[in-house]
Amino acid sequence: KISVVHTVAWQEDHFTWLRRLGEFAYHPGYPAAPAELIERVGDAEIVIGADVCFSADVVNHCPNLTMISLWSTGYDNVDLTATRKRKIIVSNVPAYAACSVAEHTWGMALHLAKKLSVAERHVRSQHAANHLRQRDVQT
Repeated sequence: KISVVHTVAWQEDHFTWLRRLGEFAYHPGYPAAPAELIERVGDAEIVIGADVCFSADVVNHCPNLTMISLWSTGYDNVDLTATRKRKIIVSNVPAYAACSVAEHTWGMALHLAKKLSVAERHVRSQHAANHLRQRDVQT
């Protein structure tokens, strides 16, 4: 049994593929508390998630759990000591969004180098609006 424990932005064919693997449960929204996460995992063997905390308490309350598949780069939301003790496999996506992160980093560097936030504040200020109106009148 596979359980997706929170909202994911997938196409219908992704769900169809998972259904072919066996029993499958999808839980939209996010669990409000560890008890709700435990309920969403239920008797699943494989859990798919990213933005929830798989604490030792959660791991230990899910007796059938054999794998946690994280759809994210980090795995700091998983108690690795608890999963090792239970021999639960934890997988992640180590290079997830690597290009996007690099592009964002360059964008932020240019933003800082060109002082774009200062320029934006100036353009949005009344002083800039008055200055532009005066120039329009003079030309």
